[in-house]
Amino acid sequence: MKKQIKDPFDGLVLDEYEQAIEDSVVADGDYFSISKAEKDDFAKIAKMHNQFQVSKKINIRINNQDLAKVKSKAKH
Repeated sequence: MKKQIKDPFDGLVLDEYEQAIEDSVVADGDYFSISKAEKDDFAKIAKMHNQFQVSKKINIRINNQDLAKVKSKAKH
């Protein structure tokens, strides 16, 4: 015998705000829509964020005494 699965949303009553969200999701497949300008802004922000997440290697020359001081401060 197959086990029947009951729909947990059967008989659910939504208020106006919840119904607007539900209608938007069903109609568009998204929770909200944004303009082309907003999409472009988000793309620029994402690109800038990714640029700051990349590490760069650098080479510097420092005398041993200064290096020892820096290491001591870092350890402290």
